[in-house]
Amino acid sequence: MAKRSASREPAGSPTLDSSADSNRNQQKESQSPSRIISQRILETVFLYFEGTNRNSQQLLLSRSEESLSESEEDLDHVDVDGDEIGLSSAAISSVDREILVDALGGLGLVDLAKIYQVSAVVTPKRKIWIILLGNHSAGKSSFINWYIDYPVQKTSVAIETTSFTLITSGKSRETFGGPATIQLFSALKGISEMKGVMPSLATEIVPSKHRNFDLITFIDTPGLVDGGVKYPFDPEKVLTRLVDEADLVFTFFDPIGQALCSRTMNVVESICQSQGHKIHFYLSKADTIPDESDRQRVLIQIAQSLTHRIQDRQFSLDIPPIYIPSAAIDQVSVRNHMNGVLATIDSTIAQGVQKSLGALKRDCESISKAIRERLNADAATKRFNKRDIGRGFFLLVAALGPILMFVLVGLHRALKMVEKQNGAEALGIGGELLLNTLIILDTFVGNLTWGNIGYMVVASGIAFFLWWFFIKKRKTLTAAELEVMREHLKAVSEVLPKRHEDLYAEYFEAHVSK
Repeated sequence: MAKRSASREPAGSPTLDSSADSNRNQQKESQSPSRIISQRILETVFLYFEGTNRNSQQLLLSRSEESLSESEEDLDHVDVDGDEIGLSSAAISSVDREILVDALGGLGLVDLAKIYQVSAVVTPKRKIWIILLGNHSAGKSSFINWYIDYPVQKTSVAIETTSFTLITSGKSRETFGGPATIQLFSALKGISEMKGVMPSLATEIVPSKHRNFDLITFIDTPGLVDGGVKYPFDPEKVLTRLVDEADLVFTFFDPIGQALCSRTMNVVESICQSQGHKIHFYLSKADTIPDESDRQRVLIQIAQSLTHRIQDRQFSLDIPPIYIPSAAIDQVSVRNHMNGVLATIDSTIAQGVQKSLGALKRDCESISKAIRERLNADAATKRFNKRDIGRGFFLLVAALGPILMFVLVGLHRALKMVEKQNGAEALGIGGELLLNTLIILDTFVGNLTWGNIGYMVVASGIAFFLWWFFIKKRKTLTAAELEVMREHLKAVSEVLPKRHEDLYAEYFEAHVSK
């Protein structure tokens, strides 16, 4: 089986502490060039997909009357660092503004995909989503508060978290309910339609950029317990659906709580069936078991239960012990693997940047292919139209031929009657020549039977119908439409691929030492 990576700290790595020096180092890391570049790339790629006509303010102002009444005053002034941004973002460079306005005309790749009927073009998330899963009092909320260095979630032994709460970075402290949450995170729309979910959705906007929080959206889930506790929703189904949208799933097993409650294990089993690569297991609150033998016993029990549930999955179990560091427990002998958790998050952020850049290149190629196919189809239609005009001419001649023949025969007989009554001099040289020429046609018609004439009439009618069919031109693109399509093609086949390479170069420069 494949070994899961990045779950444990590298050998010899120091134990995480909570001293002032460590906090200062974290703040310096949060302002590092690599983090800034990663954030800018994610925002830039997001905007290339969404275009300049969609930003958080517009989306929030277009909400339903129900959601407006819920938090209208808050949304008038809040600046959410969520999943929507606009050209006013400081992270967007002048080069990207010029491409968005001039090359794309304010449209995003999602808009172009709809125009040219390209499926499976989905906007990459600006932030990675991390779901925290476990029984109640497993330390999920405490971990979030520690990571963002802000007491946003309540923590106690009692069941505090009873909703699905998204915690994301912003410039002011705000709380949104279900409808506003769906507007901010449109990926949750399908999940919100499940029974009992909408009232149980919430968003906490926190003015923190600690560590890499401005690149993360945490999803704190309800603590799972067995017994007679009832939820307004089906926790197993909802959590399984949420995992489809997430990048990471941290499962915390509480050594002194109901670590192996059946609801938690059922969700874990369901996730591992299709999204096993996202899930990571941790023994939380490891400092509460100072005795090594007791800790090993708990780990063995958890491992045995997980092995029974996920024995056919293609990864090995890794359940490192973690706990929230503080000055009061600096002398705990338990090795804290919290650095491994941070490394997993940082690695996933890096993967998120690479996935976003990969999606930009892949979808540009798909849209470029669709535009070329439409241009080629239009050129082929124009060629067909020209060919059909030539065919139509010959069909028109064939359709009018019998009619013309009978008209000429009538003319011949009229001329013959004039000659008989007034003599050849009345026709003149030209009339006599025409009379002698048309006599051949008159003789041919005189030898025809009525059946032959009927066939000729039918053939003439068929030829006329075919002529009418061929002269009806198939619709082609106008000159203005062709110009717009060529501009779009240049944007997705030349401008954006070049920008993709430049963004990758910036990313490598910030992350790879020369």
